[in-house]
Amino acid sequence: MLLLTPRERKIILFIGGLILTGSILRFSRNARGPKEEIVLVKEFININSAAIQELEKIPGIGPVMANRIIEYRLKGGAFKTIEDLKKVKGIGDKKASIIATHIKF
Repeated sequence: MLLLTPRERKIILFIGGLILTGSILRFSRNARGPKEEIVLVKEFININSAAIQELEKIPGIGPVMANRIIEYRLKGGAFKTIEDLKKVKGIGDKKASIIATHIKF
């Protein structure tokens, strides 16, 4: 037979109570039904009408690149595809793929 001191009994009861409380809380969360999904709304920037400040919000585009995009847009017309965007000096395949996830035409 296992002999425990009164203090050890209290500790064991306390730990058992914590385990029981945790199990009840976990079960009650799962019993509520499906978890709500948080949907993040991503705002796309229109590459054909965006001002310099808006273009600078796109990863990889600073003031110099924003100016190049606007200059190209003024001379060559609206961008229709990502391939058109690659014609801007300094935008290659890698940068274009990053920019593509943040823009619309």
